[in-house]
Amino acid sequence: MLKDEYGATQWKDMDDLFKNQSKLKLYDELGILVAQKEFIEEYRNVIAEKDSLKSKVDEYNLPILIVEGKTDKWILERAWAMLNPTETISFDIYPSGLYIDVEESEGNANQVRRAIELISPMIDEQKSIIGLFDNDREGNEQFKGLSAKIFERHNLSSISRKHKTKSIFGLLLPVPSHRENFVGNKLLQRFLEIEHYFDDVALNQYGIKGDKVAPDSSVFNIKGSNKTTFANTNINDLAEDKFIHFKLLFEKISELIAGA
Repeated sequence: MLKDEYGATQWKDMDDLFKNQSKLKLYDELGILVAQKEFIEEYRNVIAEKDSLKSKVDEYNLPILIVEGKTDKWILERAWAMLNPTETISFDIYPSGLYIDVEESEGNANQVRRAIELISPMIDEQKSIIGLFDNDREGNEQFKGLSAKIFERHNLSSISRKHKTKSIFGLLLPVPSHRENFVGNKLLQRFLEIEHYFDDVALNQYGIKGDKVAPDSSVFNIKGSNKTTFANTNINDLAEDKFIHFKLLFEKISELIAGA
């Protein structure tokens, strides 16, 4: 039903209305399908993400550690090889995010949270999965944001949260002794990233030590622009003693898997 130029009501067949204009374009102009289109797109993204996760999980036989990105995977694999040269790594490492080749993975704390929430309905109780978060503000926010419907209640003093019925965990980076001042009592006071497990000498040597969080603070950020080169190349030149603090993390991972 339309009004003509004289104000009279006219009836037109829907096909006539769409002769020179697609239905989707007309609906867009009318604003009718905007919300529906956004919902459909988000739904498709979630389905793709779940399918990708399920296919990866099905490939792995060992417990799975889901990390924020590819650089975390490279660092942890190198750390394990340096600290346990005669032992095969006891878990598989999966960088979060959607990708085809791990070299292109660009995950983050939000993707880790989504991954362990999305995968939980699709695995059995025997499969152990740990989502590892940096112990910084973003990592803590996503760790805290794990659904209370399926995970244990958040406790600021605890670095792990278990799924209520399955062997799925959220885990914040444990704090090594040389970085105790990097993690305060409030979420805003937390700055620990996996690269902080290395000492200042190594971080300075390869230009990865970033700016101080405050002028009078000894706490500093990690320089993001140098992360990939450091994790993929530079750490291969580091001696075993530079990886010593990763023992703390590996022990915590083993503890969660053993207690699952």
